[in-house]
Amino acid sequence: MNLRRYNIYFNTHTISGIIICAILYVIFFAGSFSFFKNEINAWQKNESDKGGTYRNMVFDHLLDSVGQIKELKGRDITFYMQHNGHASYVNIGTSQDTIIANKAKELAAKKRTGGKKRIEKRT
Repeated sequence: MNLRRYNIYFNTHTISGIIICAILYVIFFAGSFSFFKNEINAWQKNESDKGGTYRNMVFDHLLDSVGQIKELKGRDITFYMQHNGHASYVNIGTSQDTIIANKAKELAAKKRTGGKKRIEKRT
């Protein structure tokens, strides 16, 4: 490779590397602002982001309605509330109670077999 082509490739690689680094810097810098958006908004309003608007909420009605659908005994229940209050999510873990877990396995086995017992013929 002659010296002229080497210098062209070297300068192109250097300039494109600098441009790509600058673009990535802007992307990650803007991303850090979006990551801390709630904290920045609270700081601008001179209030605490950890004020806990959900501390005074009563979850009994929500637990009662979920309890009608699923057995809640022995389960870990986690509530995820969005900051703006438009949506909430519930994570219900598997039951740690062995009696309830065994009953659930029996019900699942009955559903698979259609509620009929298997009769085996012995010869």
